[in-house]
Amino acid sequence: MNVTSIVGLTGNKGQANYAASKAGLIGLYNGPMDAILSDKRNLALLSRHASTAGYSPEEQAFIAAHVPWTRLVAPGEIDWEGRMQPLAELLAAEPARFVLKKGAGYGGAGVVLGTFASPERWRDALATALREGDWVVQETLESLPYLYQSGDYGCSIHDVIWGPFVFGQRYGGVVLRMQPAAAGGPVNLTLHATEGIVLEV
Repeated sequence: MNVTSIVGLTGNKGQANYAASKAGLIGLYNGPMDAILSDKRNLALLSRHASTAGYSPEEQAFIAAHVPWTRLVAPGEIDWEGRMQPLAELLAAEPARFVLKKGAGYGGAGVVLGTFASPERWRDALATALREGDWVVQETLESLPYLYQSGDYGCSIHDVIWGPFVFGQRYGGVVLRMQPAAAGGPVNLTLHATEGIVLEV
């Protein structure tokens, strides 16, 4: 099975990865390719073309079930809920339904949730996204509530982000990022989130 990994070629692990790559067991992407593959604008391309003939019906259903509605933030009209409308007007009118993300951002930087942003913050972020041209907008999806430890005593409802590792058709584990729902804002380890543990049986 051919699998894909984004790694750096350093040390003994780097040598082993290189050997596996030469044997055709894994695909290695490093250097400039890393920046391309990790850009959130890839999700906008995938979402925008999800229902085209380039994907089989099974692939279309998979994308619809797992990839949130995502578009590049740019002037012009987009398809939203079955009709075309100006993107900027839609985002200005219904901020609570969307989240703005800088394409190459990470660590929670460049993420603005309309639900938690003040009108001024949302307006400024939207203007920046339209001006810079490398932002995406996604439909906001609510996390299912999970009950986790909160502080030394007691527990509270947490928002949880599931980060599965999948190599081709092979499942390789999962990492959880979670934070108390009361904290609000993006769920990110550089902000208020912590790592969770998954016990697999």
